[in-house]
Amino acid sequence: MNHRLTIICFLLLTMILACNNIDNKPDLNSGNNYKDLISNTINRESHLARSEGLIESYFHGNNFTKIPFCSNSILYGLSNPVEVADYSRLIVDNISESRDIMDQLQMLHRLSGISAGGYGPPISGGLLNKRNLNSFSRLDNALIALSYPVSEKGIGLKYSGGVQKQIESLPGVLQKLIIDLLFAIADGNYLLQYINNSDIPVNKIIKEEAKGIGRIDCIIKPFVAKELDSNLHKSLFYGIDMQMIAFTSRILTERVYETLRRFEDNMTDYTEIISGIEIETSMGKIGVFTENNDTIYSEYMLLIDLGGDDVYLSNTACAFGPDTPISLVIDLDGKDTYGSEIEEKNIACSFFGISMLIDRRGNDTYYSTKYGEAFSFGGMSILDDSEGDDKYISKSGYAQGSAFFGYSMLTDRGGSDTYISASYSQGFGGTSGVGLLLDHMGDDIYISQSASFCQGAAKGRWADAGDGFNMGGGHGLLIDIKGNDTYLAESFSQGASYYYGLGILNDRSGDDKYNALSHSQGSASHYTLGCMLEDDGNDKYNLDSPPESISQIIAYGRDQSAAFFIDGGGDDEYLFGNKSYGIGDIKAIGISIDMSGDDSYKWIKNSSYPGYGSFGDAQSLEETGMKISGPLAMGMRKCSLGSAMDLSGLDQYNIVSPGNEKELFFKNNIIEKKADRNMYSFRFDFKNYNK
Repeated sequence: MNHRLTIICFLLLTMILACNNIDNKPDLNSGNNYKDLISNTINRESHLARSEGLIESYFHGNNFTKIPFCSNSILYGLSNPVEVADYSRLIVDNISESRDIMDQLQMLHRLSGISAGGYGPPISGGLLNKRNLNSFSRLDNALIALSYPVSEKGIGLKYSGGVQKQIESLPGVLQKLIIDLLFAIADGNYLLQYINNSDIPVNKIIKEEAKGIGRIDCIIKPFVAKELDSNLHKSLFYGIDMQMIAFTSRILTERVYETLRRFEDNMTDYTEIISGIEIETSMGKIGVFTENNDTIYSEYMLLIDLGGDDVYLSNTACAFGPDTPISLVIDLDGKDTYGSEIEEKNIACSFFGISMLIDRRGNDTYYSTKYGEAFSFGGMSILDDSEGDDKYISKSGYAQGSAFFGYSMLTDRGGSDTYISASYSQGFGGTSGVGLLLDHMGDDIYISQSASFCQGAAKGRWADAGDGFNMGGGHGLLIDIKGNDTYLAESFSQGASYYYGLGILNDRSGDDKYNALSHSQGSASHYTLGCMLEDDGNDKYNLDSPPESISQIIAYGRDQSAAFFIDGGGDDEYLFGNKSYGIGDIKAIGISIDMSGDDSYKWIKNSSYPGYGSFGDAQSLEETGMKISGPLAMGMRKCSLGSAMDLSGLDQYNIVSPGNEKELFFKNNIIEKKADRNMYSFRFDFKNYNK
């Protein structure tokens, strides 16, 4: 007993000494800030715990099981959780500090462990063999090359004298744009030929199971059903060529943006174009529309609209392999509407293919009923809106930067935008998927009401209680660079993850409002990682959420997971319930840090999990009245660690419950610590120790 008291006293002394070396507000842009800060507290405690034989892993070589489709980066983060916050910071910095969409796309590839089609050592290039109109002496020669089948690097263009006359009726710079884009599509189709094989599982599944539920619905079935009744899905998932998807998407994206940039630099007046064109190919139609206000009913492999307030009443920028593996839509101007509130249409959606929707100007509205607004399964999808106050509305989810076995990116470069979606949206990463929603500026609103796994979230397939076909999750990211924003979600959202994934939400500036109910705002449950980084501004957390329903929120880690919440600055207001704000629950880690500002913390002792602690608390399985035995108990000898830190400012800590409005749950400028039964709980306010 005396030995334990000596160790605890020594720990407190070393922690106080460590606090003296912490600045009021560490530089968020320099490397390893979070790791150093966390190490000053946690690593000392882990040394104590190891010396007593209480923990084996978490900080030194935790051997998490390698499950199918789990990224090595996620496994590394689970084994080295003290580095997760800095790793998340590195990811969001690399994405947000570049306006080059090719660099951002390559980062998505790298998150899945693939770097293909990019530049750098040991080999530079990747575009040396590209074809364009300049490669041919005459237009007719280029059209003949495009008339070849996909196997010969063509698109099956229905070539005739009439087709050539249609193209020749357009200005020369527009002719070149069309031909160069068609060659890029042809080369992409050639690389994606594997999806045209009628014997691959995707076509067998569609043939046998797509009976009235749609192609995507039957493929995504394992992620909504607990048990599978065939091995076709397993064969399909193991056969998806992620490297070819990454390589093709990188090459195609770079060529499209390079070609479009040259076109826009050389032509700005489209008034001389009186009528558009429409051309048939074996891979889909080609269309060019004028500056008129058009209503578009057909689907296109390549569509270019030069302006006007257009209405797209079709599946727009939708790639459905093998029929149309690539679909590209470019709208240069106008207040456009994509889809409708009534008809079921997909917008910017890829299903074993690559889709791109690029809208340059105008206040636009995007509707998708299910799977859209940058959704991909077995491919890549990009929705790139350059400017305007836009609305993105998805009724059924799987939208707005959502991906399985591929990559999706919704990027909005300007304007105050509104995002409304159901579940699995707004930066969601499913199995082997990387989903990104990136908003550059504007006072934006993100609504995922009555929805889960949104706003920077990831989810795998945990099937121990079902058919046993476990699959890791992916990477889900929501990054908002500038503006006073509002976020509304329900559960497993706002930097959250479930089962071998990584969910990140990063808001870089502005006075923002966040509301959620549970397992959100930097939360992770069941062998996974979650991180929320709020860089600056006077922010409000959960002030408008139903008080009786808030729990397990803000850096809530559960079941061998690591959860992080870091607010960089500003006078912030927090409202949270039980089991919230820096909780390590059932052998997990939950760490919350507020860097600076005069903050207000209000703990609602509601009816959700009454009697459980909040604000830096470790909790065990035994406290829940549950016990795990047999195989599920393997690897459970880890510590639970919950930590809540406030680095500076005059802060207030109040309990909100009937008759206790003025009761304090924590006094300013002190350190409280609990170490018991391999559980470590810390509450820090560093105001008096950081001078």
